[in-house]
Amino acid sequence: MLLALGARASGAEPHTDVQPDRIDALIGVLVERGVLEADEAERLVERNRAYESKRDWLARISLFGDFRGRYEGFFYDRDALGVERRDRERLRYRLRLGARIDVGAHADLWLRITTGTNPKSRNQTLGSGADFDPDALTVDQAWLRIRPFGAKTPPLPATRALSLVFGKMPNPFRSKRGADLILWDSDITPEGVALAWDIVPCDCAALHVDAAYYVLQEKGNGSDPDMAAVQADLEGRIAPRLEGGGSVSWYGFRDLDADFFARGSFASPASLQTLAGGNVPGGMSRGDAIDIGDLRLWLRFAGSPDWPVLVYGNVTRNFSAVDTVGFGAGKEDTAWSLGLRVGDKRRVMEVGAAWFWVEANAVAANFTDSDLFDGRTNGRGWFLHALKEVWPGIDLKAEVFIGDVIDRGIRGPGFGEALANHDRVRVRGDVIGRF
Repeated sequence: MLLALGARASGAEPHTDVQPDRIDALIGVLVERGVLEADEAERLVERNRAYESKRDWLARISLFGDFRGRYEGFFYDRDALGVERRDRERLRYRLRLGARIDVGAHADLWLRITTGTNPKSRNQTLGSGADFDPDALTVDQAWLRIRPFGAKTPPLPATRALSLVFGKMPNPFRSKRGADLILWDSDITPEGVALAWDIVPCDCAALHVDAAYYVLQEKGNGSDPDMAAVQADLEGRIAPRLEGGGSVSWYGFRDLDADFFARGSFASPASLQTLAGGNVPGGMSRGDAIDIGDLRLWLRFAGSPDWPVLVYGNVTRNFSAVDTVGFGAGKEDTAWSLGLRVGDKRRVMEVGAAWFWVEANAVAANFTDSDLFDGRTNGRGWFLHALKEVWPGIDLKAEVFIGDVIDRGIRGPGFGEALANHDRVRVRGDVIGRF
């Protein structure tokens, strides 16, 4: 079999199954001059084609990740509930490695592995095992995003983008404006199917709509505990240097079982005690459902490039909460926050402070942030932080969480144990490397 480019160099018509790239052209010249035999040249051409095909496939993959080293200290106040707590310190790290794979014009696949097995923490504590034993890696994300219209604008009024996500995914309901610590822990990656819809009615405003169905636990028989949610997030330009926005969200938990409520209750059995939250047992109007609403608002003033100012806050209400019998608790159905963030981490520094108030049944304690009140409710307190990018890809961060109990009049089995961590100051410092 003759090489196409070898034939071209001798004046013959080139063979159509060989691409006229530079490497093939060089091989053709070598055949013409007698340096290579035709069969050896064909073998080299095939190897080059295989290499080019592999290189094209690798070009579809984008890798990303980060490493975080952390110091953390817990300093406890005298506990009026009579549960002893001693000050402690620890060193931790978190490693995350991810990949985005371009499947084609209409889809991309995302994968991420991470340290840690706790759904509300990806941290690995140094010395947590014995004698330097190895640490585990787990699948943190595995999801496929489908864009039905590809890069084209969807044929819907004012629609910029429309996509469908399936798998274990990033949480689309967490706010990117300010510290969002009440409803969701930042490490939780829900599992199910979600729809994202971007609407741009004018140049000055944009509306983003998320809707999702998540499976909380597959039971194998009967109905699975699940959650449906929808959120409308509007943002826009109010003045030349002033932006603002807000979102309204609804979360509907359905077919919940006793194990779900036990994992969020301060009276959970010993087998679930490490996951115990602050929800009051029997504090929901239905034994198998919870309905929660959330409203967020924010304003950002960019008068100074070095010191932009962000003011944010939210109100959360559990519409299913009821007075409880035997625990001395009312509905305990409301949570709210108010925060301020100033600065830019790249130009100078970013600093911020926020106040949080989370009543016992305001949210499902299974999912609330694990740092604010150690994953529990019935807490109030401050979150302070400072962030600085010291070099490209390297950040230094300092955070302080100051907690206290809202209602000490609530009583019941496990109550003191669940709330003992509220009266404390949690301090930590991070060094973060990203790629």
